[in-house]
Amino acid sequence: MSFLVAFPRSGSNFLQNVLRKSSGYNARSIYAPMDKQDKLINLKSHAPTRAYLYDETRRLLGINSEISKKIILIRDPRDVMISFYEYTKFQKHDSFSQEFFCNQYDYFLAAPIDRNCKRREERSPLTVICAYRKHLNEWIIHTSAGSNELVVRYESLLEDSGGTFAKIFEFLCLECTLDSNSLDEKISLYSNETRERGTIEGWKHLFSDYQSIIAAVEDNLKNEISALGY
Repeated sequence: MSFLVAFPRSGSNFLQNVLRKSSGYNARSIYAPMDKQDKLINLKSHAPTRAYLYDETRRLLGINSEISKKIILIRDPRDVMISFYEYTKFQKHDSFSQEFFCNQYDYFLAAPIDRNCKRREERSPLTVICAYRKHLNEWIIHTSAGSNELVVRYESLLEDSGGTFAKIFEFLCLECTLDSNSLDEKISLYSNETRERGTIEGWKHLFSDYQSIIAAVEDNLKNEISALGY
C-alpha cells in the first residue's frame, strides 16, 4: 500500500479517482472509516510533516514502520489557497475574511484531520499559511525524494495525463491502462458557483475576487513559490 501526501485542495481526489478507475484497486482517505475488505492501493493524507504522518499511521492504522512508497502532490499555491478558502467556508457554513483565513484560521479546524484532538505532533495552533509553508518545506523543498517517493504536479496531471499517470502506475508497480473517461469526472463539488474549477493558473482569472488571498500567498510563500517553479 502506498500513500498520497497532499495539502488540501491540491487535486488529490482527482488523482485517486483516476487511479481507482484505472487499476481496479481502491484509493481513499486515511481519515475515512477503514473496511478490511478493501483492496487498497493508496491512502491520502494531509499531514503537514513526516513526523505527523508517522503519528497518523500509528493512531489510525496501527502501523509502526516506515511507509514504503509515497506520492507527493503539489499545485500552484495560489490556486490551492483560493480553493481551500472556498471549501472551508462551505463546509463550516460560515463567512470570514480572506486575511483572517490565511493568517489566523487554524489549519486543523479548516482541514478536520484530527477531529478528536488525539494527535501527538503539531499540538499548538497552526495557521493555514504556516501549515502550507511547513508542508512545502518538509515534503518538497528541503528534502530529496528517494526511490520510494514520487513528486507529481497537479498541472502535469492535466497537461500530460497519459505520461504522468504512466509514471504513477510504474511507480506503484501497476500493470494497467489509463481510464481516460475518469479524467473528465468532477470529484469535489462543494459550491453552487458555476465557474470552472481545477484549472491551471485559475487564480489569474480570479484576481479581482481574491486579491487578499493571492497577496498573502505571494508575500508569505514567495520563496516557496520560486523554489517550486510557479
